[in-house]
Parts: sequence; C-alpha cells; structure tokens
Amino acid sequence: MLAPPVPATILVVDDLDMIRRMVTRMLTLAGYTVLEASDGQEALTLLRNHGQPVDLLLTDVLMPRMNGTELAAQVLHEFAGTRVMLMSAYLPEGTATVGRLGRTVRLVQKPIDWHQLARTVGAVLAEGAPVT
Repeated sequence: MLAPPVPATILVVDDLDMIRRMVTRMLTLAGYTVLEASDGQEALTLLRNHGQPVDLLLTDVLMPRMNGTELAAQVLHEFAGTRVMLMSAYLPEGTATVGRLGRTVRLVQKPIDWHQLARTVGAVLAEGAPVT
C-alpha cells in the first residue's frame, strides 16, 4: 500500500457496481480510506450517520433518483468541509459548476485513468478546502 499524499476518507458514489468497486480499489491501493454508496440518497444517509467527517465525495454525474450534480450541491450545502469531485463518461475532463451558489468542482472523465485519478484526488485534497 502506498501512503496517500494527504490522509483522507473518500466516499465513492456510482450506481454501477463494477465502476464503484474499481474506483474504490484504486483509491484503497493509494492508501485512502474509502466508503461506498450506490446512489445519492444512500450517500447522504451515509454522510449523515457516519459520525466522522468525509474529506472528499467522488460521485458519478448520471445516476437514477438523484444525479451527481444534485448530490454534490447538497453535500456542499450540508457538509461545508467536504470537497467534491465528479466523474462522467459524457462530460470532458476539467471543472463543472454545481448548486445555486455556482460552486466549481473538478471533473474526471471515464474511463478513469488511474494516474490521472490519483493526481486529481491528491490535488483536490491538498487544497485544504472545497473548490469555490
């Protein structure tokens, strides 16, 4: 196991089990503590009941019931210290705007490149505060 650049707990949210497990495995191998949820509602329940802060939410954009941008906006509103990243097969890598306050968050493109994911997660966590 590698030591992460910044020790952190990451919540990975994706409705596709295979993708969620792959991303979880990548981040676990990088030394992060990783929690999983299969949709936005499950993620919010986990965050509200976890008892300890989650440093980063990494969520897919397209999911049933609550999409990733809705989840991101709710998390940024309710859990101010949690950083957010989005992942999508349909949007280009870079940044995206979420929520009524127009917060800017990082976006990684699927299929996920392990090295790019590790660099981007490390950079977001090293920023020390949510991207605004």
